[in-house]
Order: sequence, then structure tokens, then C-alpha cells
Amino acid sequence: MGIILRGLCKCGFDTGDIFVGAGFVNFMETCNAPAICPKCSELLVRNYIKKDEARCPGCDEKVVFYDDPSLYDPSAKIEKHGYIFTWRIADTNRFFKLPDANFLCPACRNMTLFFEDIGSWD
Repeated sequence: MGIILRGLCKCGFDTGDIFVGAGFVNFMETCNAPAICPKCSELLVRNYIKKDEARCPGCDEKVVFYDDPSLYDPSAKIEKHGYIFTWRIADTNRFFKLPDANFLCPACRNMTLFFEDIGSWD
């Protein structure tokens, strides 16, 4: 079962519903996760399992997933606040982990974007 996230920033940027993880049918080969295109500054959802192939549909630039430490506030106390979303990559010991932190906003380019868990999907 996947999670529905929403990203909000104090600048007014709102991602709307972001469907991350995977459903019953595709969880073995899919882990949808938030990413950003460094060239277009567009927030996208791409398959983390194929992160080496994940590209922006607009410019074909390789995306950076929001679990990358360069995209969140380094002062985040992950041990204290934990993670908003985690997903174990099927049949591996790899995980996608989205910390409970402030992230780079694609609109204002400040570390003021945060994600909230607003539900589940399947």
C-alpha cells in the first residue's frame, strides 16, 4: 500500500496529492518517490528502483530524489523526528527514506518545503 503525500511551502507552493510507494500489483518493481529536476526546478514523481534511469520528461535531465541530503536542511534531527515516508525496495536491503525535514522548494529555492502524510492508496 502506498502513501499520499502533500508538499507545502511558506511561499505558497503546493504539490497537491503525491502518490508514493506502490500498490499491490506493482510493489515488486516500483517505488514512486518525489524528485526534482535540477534544470527545470520541477517536482516530479519517479520510480526510485530505477533511479539511475529517472529523468525529467521536459528536458531529459537526470532527477535528484528528495532523500538526497543536498535537498534537505542539514540541521534536521532525523533521529528525533524520524521519517515521513519509508519504502523497502522489494527483495533487497535498500530503502527509500524521506526524512521529516525542510526541503528545497522548487518554486522559491529555499529550504522551506515540507511534506505531510495525508493518506494511503492501493
